[in-house]
Amino acid sequence: GALKAALALRDRSGTLSAQMQTLTEQKSTLADRESEVRSNIQVLGKASKNADLKRKLEATLIGLETQLNDLTRKLVSMSMERGEVNDRLAVMMKNISLSSH
Repeated sequence: GALKAALALRDRSGTLSAQMQTLTEQKSTLADRESEVRSNIQVLGKASKNADLKRKLEATLIGLETQLNDLTRKLVSMSMERGEVNDRLAVMMKNISLSSH
């Protein structure tokens, strides 16, 4: 019972850590892309001949920012869940070791 539950929590914590690692890598990739788009917008400057391209890049930038915000929210949520899981696991392990004495 208790050991099985503890192992399930440990697995969940590991799964969350792996998912968070993936999201962090995705976030890094998106942030790099966001920097590229920002610098491309700056390069285009105020010239009216670049207006269409600039509008497209600005729309891309908004999309990237939305994705980054979503990833950040997911990471915060996963981090909180992992904290709760690890706290429950710590209490459970303490109870298991106490009950084995």
